[in-house]
Amino acid sequence: MIKLVASDVDGTLLDSAGKMHPETFDVIQKMHDRDVRFVVASGRQYQSLRNKFAPIADEIAYIAENGAVVVLNGEEIHKSVIEPKLIPEFIQDVRKVENAHLVLCSKDCAYIETDNLAILKEVQIYYANIEIVEDLAQVDAEVIKLSIMHMEDSELTYNSLEPKWKETLTLVITTPLWVDVYNQSTSKGFALKKLQEYYGANFESTMVFGDYFNDVSMMKEAKYSYAMANAPDGVKSEATYEAASNDNYGVLQVIYDRILG
Repeated sequence: MIKLVASDVDGTLLDSAGKMHPETFDVIQKMHDRDVRFVVASGRQYQSLRNKFAPIADEIAYIAENGAVVVLNGEEIHKSVIEPKLIPEFIQDVRKVENAHLVLCSKDCAYIETDNLAILKEVQIYYANIEIVEDLAQVDAEVIKLSIMHMEDSELTYNSLEPKWKETLTLVITTPLWVDVYNQSTSKGFALKKLQEYYGANFESTMVFGDYFNDVSMMKEAKYSYAMANAPDGVKSEATYEAASNDNYGVLQVIYDRILG
């Protein structure tokens, strides 16, 4: 019996236009009525997720910032802070990557140096609270994630930074434009395990959905792991099943078939 369903957001629950199917909230409510709990698991900022799920914001659990923040019943139950002494050197290394733009993420705010409208438009997809600063090295905040947007290809960012930093931090390509960086103990999978413990769920009773490499750790914690049809082949190979694409609302199709049917 499935007790816990965790879903990524962008590229998974949302279609290519960033829209959610109008029945989504109703489906989640129906699952809760059957004691199947729903978890949002995303690289997005916590406040961005609350805004997106506003009608049921207090009824679901959140894995935000790719596992750096976990919120349950309105309370933060986990936060992973990057060691401050690492950040100045990392900032300098990102500045050496052409067309790369760094976002410093605290739980409540995303800090960025540029006011370029094209870049800000992309950043605003994932972060509700943004502050433009002159120098990221002067930001005085607990940094839980370092996120880099490359205007052309996230693999260029990853290949530039991963060889030096792989022994210290975890770097994951999260979209074709973004690379997220956090503590080595941080992942969606680690965060999901914390929620499994709370809800009395385990590998056998968990279902997850994802579309990119930051979702793979979560897939490893669930018997019913689904990669979306729009996911890269490398992600599909890590999942047990494949769901229809996000534009065909594959998450809802599977939930109707396997839980509500």
